[in-house]
Amino acid sequence: HNPEDERQALELLINSRCDAIVIHSKGLSDEELISYAQEVKGMVLINRHIPELAERCISLDNRKGAFLATEYLIRHGHRKIACIASSHDIEDTDERLQGYQAALKEHGIELSKSYIEYGEPNSDGGEVAMTNLLTKSLEITGVVAYNDYMAAGALAALDQNGINVPSKVSMVGFDDGLIARFVHPSLTTIRYPIV
Repeated sequence: HNPEDERQALELLINSRCDAIVIHSKGLSDEELISYAQEVKGMVLINRHIPELAERCISLDNRKGAFLATEYLIRHGHRKIACIASSHDIEDTDERLQGYQAALKEHGIELSKSYIEYGEPNSDGGEVAMTNLLTKSLEITGVVAYNDYMAAGALAALDQNGINVPSKVSMVGFDDGLIARFVHPSLTTIRYPIV
């Protein structure tokens, strides 16, 4: 999500006279993307919503997805649910945290912010975040992960610490990425509807 890398890639495509461009940008500002959209009439944004370009935006309801993931754990009897979030300062992170917190609130569950841990949105980040949660000696029975890669890393940390999944801790990922099919135990995940 480096703005300069995104800008260079986009300008390369524009200079190559592409008629249409599909962009997944988290680094560029809304203003920059609006400017590019004026230049490229066939530009579409995925996983981002800019009101001025609403008709060109295809995005997921991150808040609802995280709400559903958290509620899934609650409906399976969990009350001590941690959240492993991305350390990237992007709207996906905020929206998924809002969904997690909204589900807890709707079900009358109050947890301190110490149940939230941040990391890079990859397996290493998930492993570090889960390890940090474990060092806090919190009672945790469920974990909502920002994405399936972070969930895979968290599963590795739990395994390294002798904590059985799912009998001691249940895990829910997000995105239904390819990795979700290969981790053990199998991962419950919120499916990101990419066709």
